[in-house]
Amino acid sequence: SILITGKSGTGKSSLVNALVGEPVAEVGRNKVHCTDTVTAHKTYIESVEIRVWDSPGLLDDDEGNDERYLAEMKSKIPKQLDLVIFCSKMDETRFRRDDRDTFSILTTHFGKELWENAVIALTFADKVDDPDVSDKKAYFLQEAANWRKVITKFLSEKLKLNPELIESLPIIPTGYYRRPHTALPNGADWLSEFWMACF
Repeated sequence: SILITGKSGTGKSSLVNALVGEPVAEVGRNKVHCTDTVTAHKTYIESVEIRVWDSPGLLDDDEGNDERYLAEMKSKIPKQLDLVIFCSKMDETRFRRDDRDTFSILTTHFGKELWENAVIALTFADKVDDPDVSDKKAYFLQEAANWRKVITKFLSEKLKLNPELIESLPIIPTGYYRRPHTALPNGADWLSEFWMACF
């Protein structure tokens, strides 16, 4: 069982479709969220059933739906999750307050143990680019390193997670899934690398 979570608009449904291998989750394209309920999608890897749970985005609006979404997640999703994937957009210019608040809300609601089997997906990584830089690969790798630094600092100083857990936490750039091309600016096949990090 894999839970994909994060704030609204971070590409959770797109990541679900990539992991499942087909467009099972509706992807928001009209500037509004499209996932408003916790939904499970199944796929198989060498006869092993993988259940990927898509969840509504938190901090989406002023309607105060977070408590309802969190309660639904708690009631529908198995207590013993094998993996939790936190999504945060890599093409943002900074690690924003709503990202930090989302991580904090989930940690408060489910406990720090949620991070023991976690991966952070840096979504929209294929959009990371600086037209004024000639070495695109070096720029991308530096951006990935910067994201790791700021996120791990937050997890250490604000969420007070175990240093060893933080050190081993995979923080993986991911792109938009489009067959057959899943390469990032550094030339890596993000989907393969992401699955390896998950395992």
